[in-house]
Amino acid sequence: MTSGSRGRFLFAGSATIEGEGEVSGVNEKVFPFPDRVAAVQAVYRARMELVEAIVRREEKLGPETRDAKARYAIVFGDAILREEKLLVEEARMRRKLERVRSLQIAGERVDMEAVEQALDEAFAGERVRVSAEQALRESLAKQYKMERLFYAQRTEHVRLYRDITNKMCPDVIPEIDQEKARLYEDGRKAYLDGQVQKLQMIHFMSRQIPRRVFSGTISELTEERMRLQERTREVKAETQLAMLEAPLTYLEIVDKGDRIEQERRYFQHKAMQLQQSIAKMRRMIAELLRTEP
Repeated sequence: MTSGSRGRFLFAGSATIEGEGEVSGVNEKVFPFPDRVAAVQAVYRARMELVEAIVRREEKLGPETRDAKARYAIVFGDAILREEKLLVEEARMRRKLERVRSLQIAGERVDMEAVEQALDEAFAGERVRVSAEQALRESLAKQYKMERLFYAQRTEHVRLYRDITNKMCPDVIPEIDQEKARLYEDGRKAYLDGQVQKLQMIHFMSRQIPRRVFSGTISELTEERMRLQERTREVKAETQLAMLEAPLTYLEIVDKGDRIEQERRYFQHKAMQLQQSIAKMRRMIAELLRTEP
């Protein structure tokens, strides 16, 4: 290739430089625009930083949070379930007390069998909810154990999602068409939900997409680099904000022994308070029934 002719050169194994002349340091040829090469290098680095920030965000909000919730469910599952049952029992006892009082105020006979039957019907939904939460926690615990068995595969899933992001993410490639953007969203959802087969399928489809060509003047490349850097800062800020809004205590508690002990004491104290409240209302109902003519 002679000097002054147009050519395309692979750069850093993942980007393509398009321009006139020949590249310095590549195949021992001379490129007359070293500033442009530096500009392309900067764009490439900024793009990779954005891809990593996006992958890290999804990792934090997806697999890591799921993993922490599962560990939390394993450590505190029994205590959580006990608290849920006590809350339902306390609400039921309070309703029972209110019903007995209202009947006595109205001067009506208290039929405890009818009262209990009405309460069973009123709290049937709560019992179903508690059972569903118990099943969910058991499912999380099983999922956690399975993920521990296949933990080595997670790095491969991250690699697949990184490749998909690099090829089809609208944040990385604003001019991507809508079909590929929808495919990227499908891949993102598959990654977050742990749908490995779907993730692999979308990754295979992404391999058919050619690598993006970095072209343009130095000022255009500089503008693209600044856009990528700005979006990277936004993604990192979004990640921090989402983690503050998410149950970060899951991550903090399960990784620190002293926090685990504090959480256990909290559940014990809450259970004791609920039991005392239930016992007090039970005594009040018994006194009301004794004073009934």
